[in-house]
Amino acid sequence: MPQPIWRYTCADMEGTSDVSPHCPKCGTLGEFQCWVLSRDQLLARYQYRTGLKPVGPHRDYADKILADLLVQCVACETTGLRTLEDGNYRICGPCEGMGWLWCVPLAEVDARLREIASRFPDAVAARLPGFLHGVLVYSEERCEITYYRHLLAAPGDQKQGGD
Repeated sequence: MPQPIWRYTCADMEGTSDVSPHCPKCGTLGEFQCWVLSRDQLLARYQYRTGLKPVGPHRDYADKILADLLVQCVACETTGLRTLEDGNYRICGPCEGMGWLWCVPLAEVDARLREIASRFPDAVAARLPGFLHGVLVYSEERCEITYYRHLLAAPGDQKQGGD
């Protein structure tokens, strides 16, 4: 679930931000700044976008050869979320929560991803159906995210269990 970020205005911590609404030094309530994705959502977003594990020896190489294929989403400033006037958030429309947009044909993206997979076969991860909703579980052992649409079905919901 996205987390709010608070900016502290007290003398000890002025200008710093954190997920806690209260300054860790003096306890003063900070000012709401924006929403950000959780750590697991960020890891899942990478796996969802690339089909690669978000952590591992391939990551530096993958980031390097994919970097010129992406442009930052200016609408959300790479967060994937838009903070609304009432303090709530919504998923960024232009990038669909990704924070970045492919700026080349998908065939070129696929070619680079195949190159990474051929060089680092263990980097290939299960494709995720999403990353913003449901339950995300990160496995340190496998260095990969598992996605569960929901663990408990709502009344009348026919789909149950993990995906």
